[in-house]
Amino acid sequence: MESCNKASTTIKNIKLLENKINSKLIIEFYNYLQSNNTSESYQNQNIKALINFAKFLGPEKDFYQLSKKRTYLPFSIQK
Repeated sequence: MESCNKASTTIKNIKLLENKINSKLIIEFYNYLQSNNTSESYQNQNIKALINFAKFLGPEKDFYQLSKKRTYLPFSIQK
């Protein structure tokens, strides 16, 4: 039951992202992870990282616009 709650909370958090393009891409990736029989823990950790990265980018920049590694280096340093 707990894993179901984690999954539903994760999906809710994806849908709360301001950038709907990133939200859609993360949901597609989540579906991909599920279709490849990855563990729920693995799925949840990856999706949480993507949600946090999307929040770091903000509502104006989507994943399609990423091009320069050094622009996003501060995200990896924050952790």
